[in-house]
Amino acid sequence: MGAPSILRSGILLALVAGVAACQPNPPAQSTTPEVLTGEVYYREKIKLPEDATLQVYLEDVSLADAPSQVLAHAEFNTVNAPPYPFEFAIQNIEFKNNHRYALRARIEHNGRLMYTNDEYIAAFDENKPHRQVLVKRVQSAMGSLYGVHWQFESLSDGELASGEQGRAAYLEFDQDQQKVGGFNGCNSFNGAIEQKGKALSFGLMASTMKMCAEGSELERQVSTVLGKTQSFNVKGQRLQLLDDKQQPLAQLKAVTKP
Repeated sequence: MGAPSILRSGILLALVAGVAACQPNPPAQSTTPEVLTGEVYYREKIKLPEDATLQVYLEDVSLADAPSQVLAHAEFNTVNAPPYPFEFAIQNIEFKNNHRYALRARIEHNGRLMYTNDEYIAAFDENKPHRQVLVKRVQSAMGSLYGVHWQFESLSDGELASGEQGRAAYLEFDQDQQKVGGFNGCNSFNGAIEQKGKALSFGLMASTMKMCAEGSELERQVSTVLGKTQSFNVKGQRLQLLDDKQQPLAQLKAVTKP
């Protein structure tokens, strides 16, 4: 029986969450286990969105010049923290000698890929029958807001003032903590943000309390921009902060951290 007929017959697939990957020399049918188990995990200490989903695929990846053939697929919610255990009932799949079989996992949210495994891991390993699979965060255009030193470059309603001793104002976003830190021209600050898709807003900021001979005007400008920001747009090395009418408030550029 081939993989397509197995899928049509509705192969039983018990899976709580997980992934694994292929093997160069799959076991003969007589030694293939009836159940394939394992777990999926990621290293970041963050909570996934409540409606994020985990998808796991069992695939035949034998042909290098052709798409992988999906033998079975299941989708699950990721309500609890990782690791996510999984279990495939595979007794009805006819595996072929000299074929390579893999498990692949994807964690998605609103159609956007958040995590996937990027390593080849054999679906079958007699020495490690319980498969442990690490999925890693996928860097996307949206994710480029994070991990970047954003320096204020211009304002839409006037000239950008000078900071204390000529220092530039900047922002640095932390995706895991959903926080921002930076320098506003006079004082260092940090606080919470809320980012969903293109929407972005800044919460209350805690800051140092220095009095600056210069830099106070830039501090006022930065505070005004953060208070009005409702969304953002990243294009290449430029970040635009936008108001509630999608009009630019300020433009920042990605620079090497001093």
